[in-house]
Amino acid sequence: MPASRSSTPGSSASPRHPNPRGVEGSARLRARLGLCLLAVSLCASCDRATLDSIAQPPTNPSATAPSNLDPKGFETSWKLLARTLPKDTAVLSVVVSQSAIRVQAKDPQSSELVFQHEIRAGKIRQPREVSLEGQGTLAHNLFPLSEAKLSVVPQLAVEALDRVKVREPEITRVVLKRDLPKSNSLRFRVLVAGLSRQGHLEADGQGNILSVKLD
Repeated sequence: MPASRSSTPGSSASPRHPNPRGVEGSARLRARLGLCLLAVSLCASCDRATLDSIAQPPTNPSATAPSNLDPKGFETSWKLLARTLPKDTAVLSVVVSQSAIRVQAKDPQSSELVFQHEIRAGKIRQPREVSLEGQGTLAHNLFPLSEAKLSVVPQLAVEALDRVKVREPEITRVVLKRDLPKSNSLRFRVLVAGLSRQGHLEADGQGNILSVKLD
């Protein structure tokens, strides 16, 4: 018969004690697991923050900059642009819109070159050369800025919106230049666009209204 195991009378099994190394290893494992979960949580938060920032629409400078057809907006933009113009410059034209002011002026160092100076959405643009068209002479078209009262531009815009009778009127631009070939006088022309028709208001160089017409 197979021998059977039996404990010796009076003896008892040795008590089991926890393994210190096993306890320490479990604690380290739990700590590492906790750090991993924290890292995953932080990474998830970072991803959400990045996605949120990307999802926001970009800022449009022209939407936040004041309109050049408002008195304060025009004054601010014109002061910034005027600082960049050559001293005592001879001007071919000034064009004002809601978002930009453009001045085409003769290069003081040349008798034939004309450069466009521009401020758009509050930012000064690099001057660029413009090509001349038409059969007139450059000298006949030029005028000094001191001959015109540029501060009347915002008020002329208001008058044009009121007097040019089109549906849902909107100012597209205000142009200042000589009234050639009809005359050598300076003229402001305020162009107004409507739903189905267009029109314009004309004023002299000091802002006195001369005519209102539908095109």
